[in-house]
Amino acid sequence: MKHLLILSFIAFISACGTTETAQTFPEKNNESVKGIDKQCADLVFARENNSIGQSNSGYFYAIAENAEACLSGIRFSPKHPDNALGMQLQALAVTNYVKSGDINGAKQAFESFRAKFPLQDLVYADFTSFVDTATALLEKDSLSSHQLAMLNINDDLRAEIQRQKTWLRK
Repeated sequence: MKHLLILSFIAFISACGTTETAQTFPEKNNESVKGIDKQCADLVFARENNSIGQSNSGYFYAIAENAEACLSGIRFSPKHPDNALGMQLQALAVTNYVKSGDINGAKQAFESFRAKFPLQDLVYADFTSFVDTATALLEKDSLSSHQLAMLNINDDLRAEIQRQKTWLRK
């Protein structure tokens, strides 16, 4: 059951790849804005692309840690030049913590996503929401049926969570 949820989540997050330049960007008040190290981001995306078929939880944990390291010390805003790339890296951290089995790490990385990128979201190829998908996976036990129905998540994921809730009721 968990594996199907994780595999669904992995399939959705894999659509979030990009390569953007990143250095230091000038601001209007003559302060610089720290950007994401392009080599660091490229390494994370390359490791993620090579993770297909992997079963080593340490491999996924390392990708999550690397993704978060690329974001270390950077303050994001919706106008930050690397905002979308930062969101993708933080989402990969969440995903890879889930794949590694570190649900607490995934929850912390997801809270970090919410804090760094408030009121922002990533949209998957099927037009579902990263934030809603992560919420469904990481908080499924505390969501009511109504709350679950309101989330913009993949129909297969919704059906699997509902199936699990039905079978786990006593």
